[in-house]
Amino acid sequence: MTLASRYGYWLTLMLVGLAAAACQRSPDLNAAIRQLVDPLLAQQLVTGMAIGVQHDGREFVVTVGTSGRGPGDAIDADTVFEIGSLTKPYTALAVTLLAGRREMLWEQPAQQFLPSGLALPSHQQGDITLRHLATHTAGLPRVPTNVAPQSWGDPYREYDLAALQQLLNGLTLSTIPGQHYTYSNLGYDLLGLALAQVTQQSYEAAMMRLGAITETQSPNFTLACEGEAVGLGWHRTAHGEWWQNGETGGFAAFMGFAPARGSGVVVLSNTASPLITMLGRRILQLLRGEVVTPLVLSTTMAVPDETLDRYVGLYQYQEEHAVRPFVVQRDGSVLSARVGDYPPFRLYPTAAHQFMDRTTWTTTTFLLDTAGRVTHAAAEDGTQYPRVE
Repeated sequence: MTLASRYGYWLTLMLVGLAAAACQRSPDLNAAIRQLVDPLLAQQLVTGMAIGVQHDGREFVVTVGTSGRGPGDAIDADTVFEIGSLTKPYTALAVTLLAGRREMLWEQPAQQFLPSGLALPSHQQGDITLRHLATHTAGLPRVPTNVAPQSWGDPYREYDLAALQQLLNGLTLSTIPGQHYTYSNLGYDLLGLALAQVTQQSYEAAMMRLGAITETQSPNFTLACEGEAVGLGWHRTAHGEWWQNGETGGFAAFMGFAPARGSGVVVLSNTASPLITMLGRRILQLLRGEVVTPLVLSTTMAVPDETLDRYVGLYQYQEEHAVRPFVVQRDGSVLSARVGDYPPFRLYPTAAHQFMDRTTWTTTTFLLDTAGRVTHAAAEDGTQYPRVE
């Protein structure tokens, strides 16, 4: 069983436990969740989902759609999903269990727990600790920048220790360790390696032996951004809810809960889409008693080919501390874009000069000068990328 499927199996066990209590479901809450879910299914934005809910002492599961493997293959509480970055809280918890045995401590330098030959970048004002890795404050990039995947469905299949060392050798920390929050999958890659090194087992075997999935923790949170904080693998909202999401090539997952209220939700989907996190956070709003409206799903509009040609070109995309090419192309009546070496994505026209990327569910707006020439591409947050060709 692969690591991804193993974690999918663990969350399946969670859903099976909730399914045993399905008879206790709240009709009103179940109906409210279906109002959020059904439009996603109707517009074929997701293929299938399993949603586990605990609220007011009741537990139930909502399953919709199919696995996509064949007719009549409906999603149920036994369906296995990949969960991506939802492994992060479990990884942090496993290290916490070892810290309880004083086999590795959060404030120790991460370097001393890594395999020989791997050298972390250093900073004159402090070393990267295990806590920095777990709280996304090590100053490391979001992902390894030297990945050349044969398949974007599983981009790290061929990525090995030699490639990781090559990356680390040429890496300069963007900030002083512990000073700033920058979400980093690379940081958790290193934390998982440290865990395997200390236990002298594979990462998967270490997680199974430690039983991290059956334990609980109460992480100390530090400020991530306004209204939110980050702890050991979790993010915390201003409402006191803890959450984390995950995505792989073809799957997406979300887990969120409110310890003070004893309520929570797990959303597992066999469609990779940020809509799953948006759905999960809306269900958390339902659980705290708020009135929630369904996701507003933009409809597409027809745009003449000659109009699409106006947007075709090369733009400069600023990503962290690097400038990457943002290339817009037309193939027939379809506009697509590509950032650096990442795979291309389709841009769906939703308004005049505005397009939506349905892989991230974000919009790009093309800005024109007084002569009607396209000069910039603007992201949803207002960041503008100048056109250079």
